[in-house]
Amino acid sequence: MNYRSNIRTLLCAMTPLLAAFSALAAPAPAAVPAAAPAAAPADATHTAAVAAVKLAKGNRCMKCHGTFKKKEGPSYPAIAARYKDDPNAEDKLILHITSGKTITRTSGLKEHHKAIMNKSQDELRNLAKWILAE
Repeated sequence: MNYRSNIRTLLCAMTPLLAAFSALAAPAPAAVPAAAPAAAPADATHTAAVAAVKLAKGNRCMKCHGTFKKKEGPSYPAIAARYKDDPNAEDKLILHITSGKTITRTSGLKEHHKAIMNKSQDELRNLAKWILAE
């Protein structure tokens, strides 16, 4: 046997070992990134709250009522506390924001509460629920 024949025999014998070693030593193939999860549908509660805030801002309710502090009118948490145990709270609040009844400002001045007009009953009920949840 000559030298070349010995090398060829040795390489043929080692090829399966080299392939196995290469597979162990080689870095793992990059994982295919998982597809990003589909955007979850908007949370219904969040969507309703956004709609209520939009309605309140659009009717300038936030001018006199605050979400965290008292302004010229009571804050929304104070309103919610006032109606906390009232089973008819939503209906009373809807009547208040749509009737334009007389209110007394902190300055003592009496005037008609600005009424929200031309809104669907669902929008008004959503606003009332949002105020009562504050």
